Amino acid sequence: MTRVAEQGFFHGYGDGRFGPNDPVTREQLSIVLERYGGTDAGAGVNLAAPKEYASRAEVATALYTYLSQAEHGTGSRILVAYFSATGTTRGVAERIADATGGDLYEIVPEIPYTTADLDYTDDSCRANREQKDSAVRPAISGSTEDLGQYDVVFLGYPIWQGQPPRIVSTFLESGNFDGKTI
Repeated sequence: MTRVAEQGFFHGYGDGRFGPNDPVTREQLSIVLERYGGTDAGAGVNLAAPKEYASRAEVATALYTYLSQAEHGTGSRILVAYFSATGTTRGVAERIADATGGDLYEIVPEIPYTTADLDYTDDSCRANREQKDSAVRPAISGSTEDLGQYDVVFLGYPIWQGQPPRIVSTFLESGNFDGKTI
């Protein structure tokens, strides 16, 4: 932390305290990224409410956007692919796509999941049956995204029984991810 402060990326308080365990606002995160990476490095930070604390997702997205641009250049093509059974993951994916300027792709099952399919308290529900069989690959509706045009792929999904839903494996096995940062 001292090195970060000495290099001027992050300043402490006026009374000499650094506050290493204090939360960071969106405004502070944006400033740190700009000091570290130059103009526009903090552009991925949502400053609609600058004094609100940055969420873990915002910090990860901002840092990843900065690092991705440093590695791939500012012209990098980003895909935000996601599977969302209840809509929660969709909201996060949309925020990441907005912050990174990435294209959004929803992984849609050919046979949609019903409420009964997602009743995790029922051992025989569809989601639980699929998760118990590592060979299951639920079909994806329509064609999958052409990955050749993308340098970076964000992949979002819920956690089912401590692991990704099997449809995520279907997606990963359906395309060529060589040379992509996932």
